[in-house]
Amino acid sequence: MAIYKVKVATGDILKAGTKNSISITLVGSRGESHQTTIKYWFLPGTDLTVRCEQDLGPIVLIRLHKWRLFLEDAWFCKDVRVTAPDGTLYRFPCYQWRSNLDPPLSFPGKKLADDELEILREHRRRELKERQEAYQWKTFAEGWPRCLNVDSVLELDSNVRFSCVRATNFNATPLVPEYVAAHWREDDFFGYQFLNGNNPIVIRQCAALPAKFPVTPQMVADFLGGGTDLDKEMREGRIFIVDYDVLDDIPAGTIHGRQQYIAAPLCLLHQGADGLLRPIAIQLSQTPGPTSPVFLPSDAEWDWLLAKTWVRNADFYSHQLLTHLLRTHLFGEVFAVATLRQLPSCHPIFKLLIPHFHFTLHINTLARSVLINPGGIIDKVSSGGTGGLLLLVRRGLEKVTYASLCLPDDIRQRGMTQIPNYRYRDDGMILWETIRRWVTTGRGGPMGLQAWAMEIFVNGFLSRTSSGRVFLQPMGLGKFLTMVVFTCSVQHAAVNNGLVPNAPSSMRHPPPTAKGKTFLQHFLDTLPEVDTTRSQKLPVDSSHLNWSKLMGPRPCVPSQRLLGQYLEERFTEAEPRRIIRTFRGELEEIRDLLEERNHVATLRYNYLNPLETENSISI
Repeated sequence: MAIYKVKVATGDILKAGTKNSISITLVGSRGESHQTTIKYWFLPGTDLTVRCEQDLGPIVLIRLHKWRLFLEDAWFCKDVRVTAPDGTLYRFPCYQWRSNLDPPLSFPGKKLADDELEILREHRRRELKERQEAYQWKTFAEGWPRCLNVDSVLELDSNVRFSCVRATNFNATPLVPEYVAAHWREDDFFGYQFLNGNNPIVIRQCAALPAKFPVTPQMVADFLGGGTDLDKEMREGRIFIVDYDVLDDIPAGTIHGRQQYIAAPLCLLHQGADGLLRPIAIQLSQTPGPTSPVFLPSDAEWDWLLAKTWVRNADFYSHQLLTHLLRTHLFGEVFAVATLRQLPSCHPIFKLLIPHFHFTLHINTLARSVLINPGGIIDKVSSGGTGGLLLLVRRGLEKVTYASLCLPDDIRQRGMTQIPNYRYRDDGMILWETIRRWVTTGRGGPMGLQAWAMEIFVNGFLSRTSSGRVFLQPMGLGKFLTMVVFTCSVQHAAVNNGLVPNAPSSMRHPPPTAKGKTFLQHFLDTLPEVDTTRSQKLPVDSSHLNWSKLMGPRPCVPSQRLLGQYLEERFTEAEPRRIIRTFRGELEEIRDLLEERNHVATLRYNYLNPLETENSISI
């Protein structure tokens, strides 16, 4: 007689227990046990004894069965621990909600074996088949990354759905509103936002002016300081450009029946001797000519302020729809669905990545329901509306490359390695390297990853060879995993946690075609109406949403999970757990470093503080 001691643990979250019947089957390399009922009224978890006529060998799999007694009662299983007759402890992480409608739940052991046992091979095949049926792709809009095939959060599997209203920013501390109110008109602050605002990836070094932007040395000579000129400043790497060409000819719609307008500006900036970045020339269209003047800091006050405001309006679209929506939310969903469809739960890469997709499928489904849908919030607050949104994201995806999602490559390609006071770069590179060391040390082998990587290439990059396929090569796995984790945590924090200062979502007059015709009243009349601005500022305020219908009835679960916090202990081996502890320790050191710097800073850059960086895209 072989006696096995089994401990089944329920998650320590609200209403995780169940009053239904739970039973367990142990599967070893030499046989399996009979199905053993654990307990009725199964609340916090329980211990039991499983008796077998013979030793089952190493326990490689468990099966959990659940039956309804009276009413359906969901159960959140944390893990199962089995102690064999020889004292060997086997741990099976679960971390899943189960209902009586679900098939028996099977969990393999800690090691991704070399497929020596047919039962394990069959388990992985069955698990992926079930997941591929549950998580299917669909096209939300032509030319967009594909997404999960659901229309409502109520269709989501309970394991990827949250049910509690979340605070939108938790403890995030955006730019101090008082500072913004006092300095929003200043050129210094205008330039600062390209480096350390919520859209820090659009600026690049300018070695030569494009023909469509006919700025002459004489135009900007007075803004460069003595003893230099435009050509010299470009040669020495102190001229930068922001080009919103992706907005060219995006159709504008109406708000409250009134026509709105969109511009596709270019902005030239100069790094002064004091290290500060300031705008020195702005053109509000991609086509130079008599009706598209180059605005300068020496122009009349309202001409120059309106030109800068048009740039900020363009930056609103670039930030919200490309930098934020496309490059974090939509790609984060692609990474999540591909992982669920192609990697079994026992795969070390699945265990490494799955915490970084926490609630991403829910928040994206919600966004498609209330934010970017026809008649949704974007339709109501932006000049482009839904039609412009669809076209803009399609154009934006055409520009996305694998390298542009990798911070070191992106910084280098944009020529932004040397400019001072670029906190997004400095803090981001520290975190990139920390994540790289972590995933490279603890990722395990490349087993079974080609199908996973190909699924991302096909459904995320839409098979465009111009996006680059380096990540499909085994030697590039560590870098690719770093990019996935960084995108779903650090990059999202950088572009989500900030305030949107002086970035109007719509403009009610067309861009000026001549200088000297803008005054205070025209400036005010060009800005969006007050209720439009209010809707822009509070896109997920409860006034817009019927939360009880959207979230569903499942009980609350802990929501905010910071970078490095892995509440679910999916790795049972000692070495991966040691690596996670080291990772957390390094993040604490980074936190202390950033807080020490911010303590003496006039304007704090705290978006990438690990204390304010979530593990996943969940808001």
